[in-house]
Amino acid sequence: MQVLSGVKRCPTDVYFGDMKCCTYQPRLHNFLVGRILADANSSGKPARDIVEDMIVRRSGVSPMGVYGPSTYWLLYDAVPNSFGRSSTLRCPLFDLAAGSCRVWPYREATCATWFCKYNRGKKGMTFWESLRDLLGALERALARTLVLELDPGTESLEVLFSRSGEPFEVEELVGGASDSSHARRWGKWGGREREFFQECAHRAEAVGLEEVLLMGGVEARALALLVRERFQMLQEQGQTDVPLTLGRFEIIRSMDDHAQLSTYSNYDPIEVPRALLAGLVRFDGRPANTVIEEIERCDGVMISAELLRTLCDFGVLVESRF
Repeated sequence: MQVLSGVKRCPTDVYFGDMKCCTYQPRLHNFLVGRILADANSSGKPARDIVEDMIVRRSGVSPMGVYGPSTYWLLYDAVPNSFGRSSTLRCPLFDLAAGSCRVWPYREATCATWFCKYNRGKKGMTFWESLRDLLGALERALARTLVLELDPGTESLEVLFSRSGEPFEVEELVGGASDSSHARRWGKWGGREREFFQECAHRAEAVGLEEVLLMGGVEARALALLVRERFQMLQEQGQTDVPLTLGRFEIIRSMDDHAQLSTYSNYDPIEVPRALLAGLVRFDGRPANTVIEEIERCDGVMISAELLRTLCDFGVLVESRF
C-alpha cells in the first residue's frame, strides 16, 4: 500500500529580471498621497520626491489621487502578458536597486493583498481577492467623500464624478494634463494640490471603520459579508463526506514518479505523485470517503486527509454541485 500524504510547491519562472510583481502602478488615493507628502522621515524622501514630480508634471493627478497617466493604463490593459515582464510598466515607486517598494506603509488595496502564492491555494486567493475588493471599495468611497467635503467646485465635481470618467487628452501622450484640463479638475484648489492632499490625509485619520463602511454603502456591506464567508472557508479543514469531482488543471511537466500541475494560477504550480493521477478520475461526484476507499482497494494508494484538503484547496478536486 502506497500512502500519499502531500504535494510539493514548485518554483515558477513567470517573472523575468528583478521587477517581481511591481509592473503595476498603484492607484494612490488622495489621503494616501497626503500621507506620503507628510512623511518627514529621511527614508520617505525618495517617494516624496517622485510624487511631487508627478504633481508638478500633472501626470495622472486629480483631487481623487495619483492614479498614473491614461497612457500607462492603456498599455497595461492592451498587453496582458506584460505583467512581471515589461520594464515599461515598472512602478515608478519601485526601488530597483534595493528591490523594494518606496511607499510600502502607504500601499493601496491591490498591492496590499496580492501574492503570487497562497497558503491555501485557490481558497486563499479567493479570500484575498474578496478582501482586495472590499478595501478598494472603501478606499474609493473615502477618497470621493473627501473630495466632496473639500469641495473643489461644481465644474470639478462634474469632471471627477462623470459616468464616463475623466476624458483622455492628447496632451497626456507627451506629458501631463493641459492647463485648461488641470484647472477643470482642480477648481478652487488649483495651485494648492499638495495642501489638498495633506488635508485629505488629516481628515482620513479621524475616520473609523463603521464610518467608512457607511460611506461605501450597499456595495461595501455586501463585500464585507463575502470577506467573512470566505474567511470562514479558510477555517474549514475539509470533510470526507463531501461529493467531489475533478476540477481544471494542466499537466505541465511529467517525470518518472511525479508530475507538475498548473491549477488555479500559473504562478503557483504543484508537484504530485504520478500514482495519484490515475486515481483522480474516480472522483465523479460521489462522496469523497467512498472514492478514497475505492482508490485504496483498486489502485493500492491511500490518500491522507491532508492531501485531500490540499487537492481541494488548489482546485484539483472541486465540490460537485449536481
